[in-house]
Amino acid sequence: MWGIVVEGEPVPKGCRVSALRRLREERHLTQEQLAVAAEVSTSTVYHIEAGKVRPRPAIVRRLARVLHVSPDEIEREMPQRASAEEP
Repeated sequence: MWGIVVEGEPVPKGCRVSALRRLREERHLTQEQLAVAAEVSTSTVYHIEAGKVRPRPAIVRRLARVLHVSPDEIEREMPQRASAEEP
C-alpha cells in the first residue's frame, strides 16, 4: 500500500516524486547544493519540489542549466500556471 519514503515520511503509491527532485537526486545533489549552484534559495528548491510553487521561467532555466537538462524536462510534471483571466 505504501510506495516510496520521502524524508522519512511514507508516500502512498501513485504519488510522484517531482521531476526536479528526481533529476537532483540522480546527480547526487542536495537541495542546498542545487540552490547555491542555481543562485536561488534552498527554500525555493524545496517549495518547487514539493509542488507548492511554480517558479518563474528564469528560475527554471537556471535550475536546468545546473542539471544539464532542458527547462521542459523540469516543467514536465509541474502544475499548469493559472491564466490571468481566472479569479
